[in-house]
Amino acid sequence: SGSKSDVCMQIIAYVLCTAVERVENVSAAYGAALLARGHRDIGAGVSHCADSFRPRPAAESVYAERYRRYLRIHDALCDVCGGV
Repeated sequence: SGSKSDVCMQIIAYVLCTAVERVENVSAAYGAALLARGHRDIGAGVSHCADSFRPRPAAESVYAERYRRYLRIHDALCDVCGGV
C-alpha cells in the first residue's frame, strides 16, 4: 500500500499541507475499524509512530500552482467534452 512508501507519504504531507505519521504494523482494516467506531483521534488507538513526514513551505506553493493548473485543464476539457 502507499503507506509503506516514503515517497508516497511525503507527497501526501505536501498535498495536504500537514504532518503525516506512519504507524508500525497497523493494517488499513484496523484504521477503517477505528473510523467506523467513531474515533476522532485515530492516533489514540495506535501504540507507536514509526515515521513522520512534514510538509515544506516551498513544496506547498508548487502543489498549489499545479492544482490550479489541473483545475483550469479540467474545466477546459469539461467545456470541450460537454461535461462528461
